[in-house]
Amino acid sequence: MARTGVTTAGRGVAVARPDVTRCELGVEASAPSVGEALAEAQRALVALRSALLDAGVLADDLRTTATSTWTSGEGESRAEVAHAQLGLRALVRSVDGAGDVVSAALGAAGDRARLHGLQVLVSDPQTAARDARAAAFADARDRAEQFAALAGRGLGELLELTETSGRGTPVGRAFKTMAAEAAMPVDAGTDEIEAHVTTTWAWA
Repeated sequence: MARTGVTTAGRGVAVARPDVTRCELGVEASAPSVGEALAEAQRALVALRSALLDAGVLADDLRTTATSTWTSGEGESRAEVAHAQLGLRALVRSVDGAGDVVSAALGAAGDRARLHGLQVLVSDPQTAARDARAAAFADARDRAEQFAALAGRGLGELLELTETSGRGTPVGRAFKTMAAEAAMPVDAGTDEIEAHVTTTWAWA
């Protein structure tokens, strides 16, 4: 039988600074026919994509997203108009320069360009996660030692260790707009990476 003495929970937090920016971009065009609208949108998307590549975005960091066409009635005559929307997700491997990159891409596509959102991310959260786990374990052990002292006992070996789900808390800014005429500021903020553990210790 396990010589159970005390079970404690620990929490650890480590701060990570976002270093990449995920950009949700797109183009939209309208024309008398679907084919014409799609061709207009494609020309704008090619310009937007080329500007991203020229700004240093890697081709492997570009991904086609939502693509759609539809028709609607417009004007007093309710004449049918065709619309086309093409989406492109770009990963900019910086935060400070992301505003310049996005503004250049939107400028290249002109009035057809759309910016659906920006999100700053931590590309490799594992270092912060390890620090958070170490802090959580230290917190759990400190609690166990305090309880052992209060009980007039010594703390023995660790019998069981369980990691429970943690979470990351972003402390930054999200951006959402439809177009941009000048370089926009993008603030990285910070992410708090949490770790939670439960430990069971034997009495000495």
